[in-house]
Amino acid sequence: MPNKKPFSFTFLFKLVAEKRFLFRSGFIEVQVFPIPVKQKTAQRWQLYSNKVSAKIKLKKMDLEFKLEKFSENDFPKYFQLVNNEKVMEMITERPIEFDEAKNDFEKLIKNNELDENFGSFKIINVETEEFLGLAKLEIKNKNSKEAEIGYMILPKHWGKGIAGKIGKQLIQKAKRQKSIESLFAIIDPKNLASRKILTNNGFVSKEFKDFDGLPGEILELKPIDKN
Repeated sequence: MPNKKPFSFTFLFKLVAEKRFLFRSGFIEVQVFPIPVKQKTAQRWQLYSNKVSAKIKLKKMDLEFKLEKFSENDFPKYFQLVNNEKVMEMITERPIEFDEAKNDFEKLIKNNELDENFGSFKIINVETEEFLGLAKLEIKNKNSKEAEIGYMILPKHWGKGIAGKIGKQLIQKAKRQKSIESLFAIIDPKNLASRKILTNNGFVSKEFKDFDGLPGEILELKPIDKN
């Protein structure tokens, strides 16, 4: 039998550790085989390992949160948001009371039935399963060529960069839908943080307009880059 070079168990352990991480993330891309490691092979594996490590970091960021559609049983979570004075300060300028919230939630559920890829979604922490807020990628009807994006985050999770990450996630989700040609968002003109998130992602101001007596600014992303 031909002589074999010693196998690097340290390197194998590193790959196995990465594989376990990837498996937990649902992103299996590495297969580990106990092969003889020559110098050039080791260099190639190291280069591949570096690329995998970069993918792990990117995927970890992407998988920090998940979006799940609101169902009829999720009204308590929805009410927790819209009845919060801080959450609604720059949306309706007042907390939404039970009966109004219930009516709004029924409309939300009906809109969720239009298309599986659009509607209002719960923002869930992947690791803890904790409810963080609401993300919206909403169309008006099945033939819509534009969608509205938006979000509401519970105050205890403010300042953690969640809104920016969810904004990017919604935009990427919209890009995967062939029917959508543009996105828009409606914000309070005083909400500079949300405006910055949108403009950083290519949105531009379209117009200022009153909504039910409240000031609003419409920002638009058009056309959507599908690349």
